[in-house]
Amino acid sequence: MSGVGEMRVGVEVVMLSAPRAGVARYLVNMLSWMMRINPGIEFVLYSPGPVELMLPEGRWRLHADRNRQGRVANLWVQCRLPQLLAADRVSIFWGQNHFLPLRLQHHCRRILTVHDITALLFPQTMHPRSRLGAAVFLRKAVKLADRVVAVSKKTASLLELFLGARERVSVIYPGRAEVFQPVERQQAQRAVAARYALPEQFLLTVGTIEPRKNYGLLLRALAEMPDMPLLVLVGQPGWRCESIVSELRAWEKKGRVRILTGVEDEDLRLIYGAAILTVIPSLYEGFGSPVVEAMACGCPVLCSWTASLPEVGGRAARYFRSNDVTDLVGKLKALLASPAVLEQMREDGLKQAQSFSYEQAARQMLDLIQLEKKSLVGQT
Repeated sequence: MSGVGEMRVGVEVVMLSAPRAGVARYLVNMLSWMMRINPGIEFVLYSPGPVELMLPEGRWRLHADRNRQGRVANLWVQCRLPQLLAADRVSIFWGQNHFLPLRLQHHCRRILTVHDITALLFPQTMHPRSRLGAAVFLRKAVKLADRVVAVSKKTASLLELFLGARERVSVIYPGRAEVFQPVERQQAQRAVAARYALPEQFLLTVGTIEPRKNYGLLLRALAEMPDMPLLVLVGQPGWRCESIVSELRAWEKKGRVRILTGVEDEDLRLIYGAAILTVIPSLYEGFGSPVVEAMACGCPVLCSWTASLPEVGGRAARYFRSNDVTDLVGKLKALLASPAVLEQMREDGLKQAQSFSYEQAARQMLDLIQLEKKSLVGQT
């Protein structure tokens, strides 16, 4: 990519207030690589409150606003953020999902990355406040953005279908954090046995405990498979999780489930490497980072045939019909009885994971920023 040159890019980092969330991890990895690739860009990161940052040294600064409007992120983005962008003379703004200032106080180009459209497809799985914000602002944000970035072809097609953004949509796949690399299975098993008292044989699922992840389906499969290995769930409690957490704890008391929270990526790599199989039962995913992470660590993947997951897993993963416990149980039994198939899935997964790189994603984003800079110059 040709150099972007001197410019000031404003980045909305509201989601960094939840540092383990998928969008937060995406932002940290993208910004880190963009700063490495082009240290000439000045980044100004905007948040309505304190956030956790783990970024390399470089030309960036954080503006954690203390304005009262920051108590409601959507209100802050629309009312306060335009003032900050104008004061800093930001030339390119980059927002996530529906966080895009609809009215600006100065001329700048706006790029919006849409990670999913859960608010339109599965509104019942979202917190009412998040659902309302997305419903009110997502359509307008997509309409007004100069460039819309989708994290998968499926997300792009849904944006085009529901929001009419066809001519302005680019697909840039997220990558995987560099920590997620192949690990020798016996070494990983010894490590997780020592650190987490995990057995030699276990199944794994990874993601925030919330309705969209559909963990209840795994528990129904557990009930139908008394000989199924231990199910390990790595994830933080999310919205409306009380009921499923109660069920998970009941199964945990029976010795059939383990819940692990606050797991750092270095340990997650070992857990992926030690697991027999990673199972992703989600009702919907805009991308599905655990699929790539698992494959990159040499863990086979079984996931629901829905949204972007077949696109991400490709031929390396195996699939069951979304929300179909009978199909899930059948696929689990078949795979657990086929060590040779699991080994082939490991090899295929390592190759498939190479398709997803944050370095590549960052270069593509910088190319878009370069195009928007040229458009900005042409309009002045």
